[in-house]
Amino acid sequence: MQALFAHGRRTDETWDAAALAAAVAEATPAAARLALEGDEGIVAAFCKVHALMAKREHPLYEPLRTLGLAYFLGFIQSDHLRGLLARWLAAGDAGDVLVRPAGVVGHWLAGNVPILGLLSAVLSMATRNLSVLKLHESAPDTLSPFLATFTDPRLGDAREVGAALAAATLVVRADRDDAAGHRALAEQCDVRVVWGSRAAVDAVRGLASAAKPDATVVAFGPRVSACVVDPALMDDAAYAAVALDAGLFEQLACTSPHAVFVRGDAAAVRAAAARLAAAFAGLVRRGVLGGFDAFEASRVLEYRARLAIDGHQVLAAPGTHYTVAVLPPGARFTAYGYRIVACIPAPDLAGIAPLLPPSIQSLGQRLAPADRAALVRALAGTAVCRLPALGHMHDFELPWDGINVLERLSRRVSVGGAP
Repeated sequence: MQALFAHGRRTDETWDAAALAAAVAEATPAAARLALEGDEGIVAAFCKVHALMAKREHPLYEPLRTLGLAYFLGFIQSDHLRGLLARWLAAGDAGDVLVRPAGVVGHWLAGNVPILGLLSAVLSMATRNLSVLKLHESAPDTLSPFLATFTDPRLGDAREVGAALAAATLVVRADRDDAAGHRALAEQCDVRVVWGSRAAVDAVRGLASAAKPDATVVAFGPRVSACVVDPALMDDAAYAAVALDAGLFEQLACTSPHAVFVRGDAAAVRAAAARLAAAFAGLVRRGVLGGFDAFEASRVLEYRARLAIDGHQVLAAPGTHYTVAVLPPGARFTAYGYRIVACIPAPDLAGIAPLLPPSIQSLGQRLAPADRAALVRALAGTAVCRLPALGHMHDFELPWDGINVLERLSRRVSVGGAP
């Protein structure tokens, strides 16, 4: 296991189980100090970090500029973070029931969304936990530069709290086959947060721990998403929003739409597909969406051929930047990835629910209020847990996957006795 951030600073050490346990012990006083810190102290530190990360000279500005930096900055903005903390405390801190950190929170992070680790870290840090974040073996290290910002002298009066937040957070990297490293991390954790594939989730659930056998597991496994639109309410900007939602993160995020259900008949869906393809083309011209490498391009061409052989109309870029397919009513979509989006007629909103896979997470939507209400009722028996507006498919919201993460990252302490 490689340590990337520990002792409140970047590092490059090789850890075994004993070294990890020692680092957790060293970070414990900082976490204990944070447990008694008021909301405003936490918010003030994040506010100063927000200001520094918004500057071009910050080491994460260019790497994340087109990969969610603006959204992440909005997430740690003072009012938004203060609202999250108020919601967290509102769950129980009422004199005789106190809200406290869960303890040591381990994060097994996926590698498909660059800002995912940052978001997971913020939730754990803001709830005053001691955090150990394990990067995916192929993911770049965005966490160490983020955490180093909390120790920047420019934080001023907020630097003491910022330094404590950094000192209570560790970043490590372990290969997927480093069984000893994963067991060592599980041995420390009161809560295990895991993002990733079904295999990754099952592996983390299955880690035995003699020290903490009753650790809570918060799992965010593989999910897929789609959209539902009324063409009468769609303009060029709305189609561009769908294209951007599908294009960001190379359609690898659980929030990436793979299908668009179009209210109307076959003619309506063909027209919508043409406008969506035009929106994709506009993003390519503006340089928002890049091309694929040779292997990925070969997969795109294979999937296009498969769709064409099955008799579906395919609207595609001259290269492999995007693909829009027109499917018949009642068709089930496949999550191919590679910016391949299926457009499916949906004359009856109630008919959408049976077409959704069990792993469905989000349905982006642009519908009239009455239709949106009808769709919500129709989805009651499905796994859908988000119906965001178009252009906001990737917004990280609470609850997530139906889970109030902040609740899982905290514990309740009841205080009895006569006054």
